[in-house]
Amino acid sequence: MPEFSTSSSHDRNAPRGCCGPSRESEKARVRHGPRILSVGATEAWHARIREQLRNAVVELSGTGADARRLCRDWKPDLVIVESVLPDMTGMAFCRAAREDPELRHLRLLVISAQNSELDRVLAFECGADDFLPAPFSPRELGARVNALLRRELGVPAAPFAARPEQHGVLRVDADLGRVEVAGEPVRLTPTELRVLSLLVGGRGKVLTRRAIVEDLAGEMGARSVRVVDAHVKSLRRKLGEARGYIQSVRGIGYRFSVPGR
Repeated sequence: MPEFSTSSSHDRNAPRGCCGPSRESEKARVRHGPRILSVGATEAWHARIREQLRNAVVELSGTGADARRLCRDWKPDLVIVESVLPDMTGMAFCRAAREDPELRHLRLLVISAQNSELDRVLAFECGADDFLPAPFSPRELGARVNALLRRELGVPAAPFAARPEQHGVLRVDADLGRVEVAGEPVRLTPTELRVLSLLVGGRGKVLTRRAIVEDLAGEMGARSVRVVDAHVKSLRRKLGEARGYIQSVRGIGYRFSVPGR
């Protein structure tokens, strides 16, 4: 597991929103390390996250609503959210974050005791960047967190040229992680951007679901092939008039192709 050291910015015996003591003096003192927001209902949850992530500045939140406020004020690098919160589900938190222009850039890791394929697919459809079933090992949590923090824009080593590329009405800038459709910006999650990059980089070749899963798994752990379908569904919804560029190949996977070219 990575050498994370724990740094909480307020009382270690209660999550934010439960006791709410001032954290300004501690925040002023601690400036180094990635900022990680732990969103969970109990102190046991926060204690485990803090214990397993060292060299990180860890903030605590006890509810989804409080976490959204803290995300705007504190601007964490990563949010780790429990699947069941006092005021909403972790999935609902992810969906709300993706619909909020101020928060949709956040990296989101959902941890859930429910580990069916449907639960995993639902998490990704709601905008999670990764899903970790509980119970989990410290090594796996550290690997998932490191993978998410490493990916500045979600396309580290994109398989196509770094220059901005124009494909019909779709423009993709790998270096800046920008996507536009007909001149309008499209906000994608880091994982959606990675999937789009893989498809565009395929240059019309069919990519199997398994190949896409294995590419994602190299950074984020094993996944079901159905997760790919969830990301493609979300991509198509966001790409609007360019949605048809991602074509399904029945029983195999997907390819990127601009109609008429």
